[in-house]
Amino acid sequence: MRTLALVIGLLGATNAWADEPRDLLAQAKAFERAGQWQEARDAYGKLEAVDGWRGVGFYGEGWSAFQQGDFAAAANLAAKAIAAPHSRRDEARALYGDALFKLHEYERARNVYVVTERSAPAAMKVMLQKKIAACDRMLQKSS
Repeated sequence: MRTLALVIGLLGATNAWADEPRDLLAQAKAFERAGQWQEARDAYGKLEAVDGWRGVGFYGEGWSAFQQGDFAAAANLAAKAIAAPHSRRDEARALYGDALFKLHEYERARNVYVVTERSAPAAMKVMLQKKIAACDRMLQKSS
């Protein structure tokens, strides 16, 4: 039944179940998998209004904005996600750094990556070190 409701939601029909946070999250992730970034962004935007889900909403909407090439919005939303309590804070910091990098703010992006690396899990540290090195290369080119 929920699968059918999700399919109906993907087709643009409105439904009452989509107001539940977990269902909104599932809907947003389904839009992501389908490459429908604006629809995912809208679904994550609805999560921002739900207590306890704001950080997830800001992060997801920021990720969707990044995928759409809207790097200024991605940076703004990632900054909001960092400030909100949720379990994806390191990912939000990395997204913030990525958006700054795309905006050619290499020094700020580098600083974000360095701070994030301090608290990140081991698997994420390698990726962050590569991003720090990329910032260093871009900063050397500009000097």
